[in-house]
Amino acid sequence: MNKFYFILFLLVPASITTAQTITQQKGLTIAVFNLPQGTIKVYLPDDIRQRDVISGTVVAEPEGKNEKQITRNLAELVKYSIGLNGEKFTVGNAAKTFRFTEPAGKPMHGTMDLLDAKGTNPVQQLTIPAKPINEQKPAPAQCVIPGHVITGSPMTIPGPFDGNAATTQCTIGNQPATVLAESPRSCVVAFPANANGMQQTQVQENGQQPCTKNVSG
Repeated sequence: MNKFYFILFLLVPASITTAQTITQQKGLTIAVFNLPQGTIKVYLPDDIRQRDVISGTVVAEPEGKNEKQITRNLAELVKYSIGLNGEKFTVGNAAKTFRFTEPAGKPMHGTMDLLDAKGTNPVQQLTIPAKPINEQKPAPAQCVIPGHVITGSPMTIPGPFDGNAATTQCTIGNQPATVLAESPRSCVVAFPANANGMQQTQVQENGQQPCTKNVSG
């Protein structure tokens, strides 16, 4: 009896380290792949439709008690890649933006794979949830920056974007802000954790007239 419980205790932590989750919040679909060396997170817009040009971000977050362990675990995490929509996207040492076009005739509620070091075999898989039709809204004619945001959280900005995060410039408090995801109807930026109080926020899409607003963090 004692041996049985000892073996069960060893199996439970192993299953926890390979758990994966996918959630939708604040305009984002967030996929989290948990590994013994840390986590790999993928950010996508939560509203993806046929023929959309889409930008997302993949981030490796290594664990470790010291710099040596963190460096070693990061070296293992970047060996993986993300399989999505028939394409493969590598994991980098820093947050890495990727882009793809959603094909016609294929609703975006397929799978996302975490691929092994060879980039061929899935080691973990998640199903991307589809946004209900009644929640899908057209893009507004102009970008709409919210007036209040929780610091350290994603900020969704509805507007007429092109889906290519590389052509979107965003500053918060005169500092560049990271675009986590973008669709033709919105972009989602990371609002800095230290941006307390009123922050002048500016978004410029593909060289067009920028929109500006003071945002309370």
